[in-house]
Amino acid sequence: MSHTLSAILLAVSSNLDNLGVGVAYGVRGRHIRIVHNLLIALVSGGGTLLSMAGGEWINDYMSEEVADVLGASVMVLIGVLNTWHAITGDTATGDPGEGNGTSWREGLALAVSLTFNNLGGGLGAGISHVSIPLTTLLTVVGSVAAIAGGQRLGRTALPMASRRTLAVASGLLIVAVGIYEYFV
Repeated sequence: MSHTLSAILLAVSSNLDNLGVGVAYGVRGRHIRIVHNLLIALVSGGGTLLSMAGGEWINDYMSEEVADVLGASVMVLIGVLNTWHAITGDTATGDPGEGNGTSWREGLALAVSLTFNNLGGGLGAGISHVSIPLTTLLTVVGSVAAIAGGQRLGRTALPMASRRTLAVASGLLIVAVGIYEYFV
């Protein structure tokens, strides 16, 4: 049960940026086509899967105690760095650009940039034995929902949180998961 909570929190953290991108598109009256939303979700899920598998592989070569400390430390470090970059304004999320809908090139660029945010947390989670299938599934489903929901929110209401606020929340959530995993 304890790793299930970690998988849920990591999926939420991974998709806060997606929510912010969806809101940005919605506010500007643009939409991410469903095929591009699915592309983003599959690339994000694939990145999560590969980074977590890498973490599991690394874990095979160390003691359980070292793996616990290393996995938690990687997640805390990634969370602190993400939070720092969000506070200083050095975030690299997709820019909505011009036009009404996404192109294939724009969809792929969004997929890659949003996936990079998941890699460090995935590596740490893999080292800490968080469920790879569950985290990957939740990341994919959460990605589709976050982008679609963010677009709807952006179109129908004033954004309740800025992209910077979402990025800070994402970083702090990764820190919290890292600390939680250390004690579990």
